[in-house]
Amino acid sequence: MRDAIAAAPAGDVAQLGAHLRPFDELVTLAEGWNQLDDEQCASLHDSITESFGRQLGLAALRGKLGRGGEAPGAPEPPPAPVVAAPSQTPATVATPVASAPGAGRTKAPPGSPLVVEIRMSGQQVQVETPEEQREREELLERLAADGARWWVGARAGWESLVQRGVPAAEAMRETLKRFPHLFSVPLSRSDEYESGRLSEGYGILLQRLEKEEPGFVRGALTRINPQLAGRKIDERYPLGQELYQYIVAEGRLYKTFPDLLRDVLVHALPEPGLWLQGTITETDGATTIVTHPEEPGGRREEVRTLTTLAERVAAHTFSITTGPLTARVFSVQASELTRAADIEIQLKENGAPTDRAWIVVTPVTGKAEPPRKHRAGGTKIEYLGTQQRAVWIAAFNSDPNADKTYELTVSFKNRLGMPAPPPPPAPKSEPEAAPSSFGKFFPFNKR
Repeated sequence: MRDAIAAAPAGDVAQLGAHLRPFDELVTLAEGWNQLDDEQCASLHDSITESFGRQLGLAALRGKLGRGGEAPGAPEPPPAPVVAAPSQTPATVATPVASAPGAGRTKAPPGSPLVVEIRMSGQQVQVETPEEQREREELLERLAADGARWWVGARAGWESLVQRGVPAAEAMRETLKRFPHLFSVPLSRSDEYESGRLSEGYGILLQRLEKEEPGFVRGALTRINPQLAGRKIDERYPLGQELYQYIVAEGRLYKTFPDLLRDVLVHALPEPGLWLQGTITETDGATTIVTHPEEPGGRREEVRTLTTLAERVAAHTFSITTGPLTARVFSVQASELTRAADIEIQLKENGAPTDRAWIVVTPVTGKAEPPRKHRAGGTKIEYLGTQQRAVWIAAFNSDPNADKTYELTVSFKNRLGMPAPPPPPAPKSEPEAAPSSFGKFFPFNKR
């Protein structure tokens, strides 16, 4: 920061601010990585990566930076470490460095048959032999099998897609047909469902990350090491937690997940479909509401049938709890509705409007329209029944670490052609009706 201030033109406040902005962004993300919303984190991470490089942006996003005494600082760069001719026991150069250079391989001096790899581990440069590398990778695999089974399953699902050459669109349809409730279960808990097999469904997520960064999946276990701040890897090491944080940050899941969900809606609706937490079915004579319990994939359902006009035009509200990086899907079906109605969709978080939902509309003729982002002020769909036959609402949580609770409200407006309540019977003239206990006033007649 001192260099930035010194380099700024004297007396130019605007240019001084431009010089200091990257540092301000770095401090903001480093101190607020677990408090800022997803869009702020994504914007700051992109800016820091552009200004300071990928490693520092990733460390700030994962909360690995701090004030003096809280986390390791970045000392002045030392001279490049000198690797002596190796002996039977590989050397470890414990020299502080300022940043994490990419891992590279270097050959020992002529005459020595040993090949070593220079790696970063926290603030130490380590010289690693092929035997040590294999041992480390085997340890990481054992730790993953024990504490990150969700990763092992997702990787197996991805490997199956690669071996069979399944393209992304087909993979989404195939996966959602097998696991329609996949996106209702957090990635880090996916091994707890379907006897552990549900985690294989997240192979479609790894397929996307691999496309954006080739080598991401196969190198994920070893790539987390430069970010470990010197923690020793042993049987007590929380690999599952570190691996999840690494994938969230490196894969930018706060942005990748909503985009992946949008693409899944494109390829999986109306068939094979996603697990629905609630469905509203409209006909000319009744409104039927079917809801499922919060537990993803639950088949038990509660059915309510509304027949009076007052009940049908009332707002229908659903409480939604979404786990980290999950979605809950609702639908409004009107294929048998012949009298058009407009619907209005509202989504709130803690009483405040939010736009965290995708809306998919299917016309009476033709395939589903591309998903549209829900408007925080409300989304209105017109002519349901005559022009639109179905609407899907996918409320999502792009926060990788915390649950979110939403309130979804679906209201029917302007029910065109809906029959009015029956008129009251006309008073009889012959013979004259006997007076009621209310006198000449009959409470059900129009006044």
